[in-house]
Amino acid sequence: AVFYPWSQGSSLRLALSLDDGATWNNCTVCEANGNTNNKFPGVDSDEEGNLYFVYTEAGSWDTFVTTVANLDLLACTGGTAGNFGGVVLNASPAVQVNRDKVDTTAFPWIVASGKKGRVAVSFYGSEIAGAPDDIKLPHVWNCYFTTSLHPLPTKAHSPPTVHYHCAHPAP
Repeated sequence: AVFYPWSQGSSLRLALSLDDGATWNNCTVCEANGNTNNKFPGVDSDEEGNLYFVYTEAGSWDTFVTTVANLDLLACTGGTAGNFGGVVLNASPAVQVNRDKVDTTAFPWIVASGKKGRVAVSFYGSEIAGAPDDIKLPHVWNCYFTTSLHPLPTKAHSPPTVHYHCAHPAP
C-alpha cells in the first residue's frame, strides 16, 4: 500500500493506493474539533500495516494521534481527487500527546515501526497559548518527543508511555 495524509478543514483525510500508485482512493480518517488544515499531518505504519496519524488542531493548537487498523483500510474506496468518495474510516479516538505547560504545538511528526502501537511523535511546543504563526506572541519553541510502547489507549487524553523534552529552545 502507498499512502499519504492530507487535510481539508476539520477533516483528516487519507489518499490510499492498494496497487502501487496505479489508482488512488480518498477517505476521511476523522473529524477533528478544530481545523487540521494548518500544520502538516503525518502518517506511518507498523509491521502489521496499521496506520498511525498525527495532526495539530487550530484553536487548541494541541497535537493528536489516531490510528486505523490494517483491515479497516479496505473500506477506503471510491473517492478520487476529482470525486471525493466520503468514506469515513473506523479510526481510534484521538489521543492528545502534548502535556503539562505545552499549550501550543506545531510541525508534528510520527514514526511507527515494529510491533503494534510502537510509535514516536515529535513536535515543537510553546508554553504560550495561541496561534504558532502569530508574531505578536512571545513563543519560545522547544522540541518534544513522546513515545508509546504498547497499543494506543482507546480513551481520549490518556497519557503516552514516555514524554521527553529536548532541553534547548529551537533556533
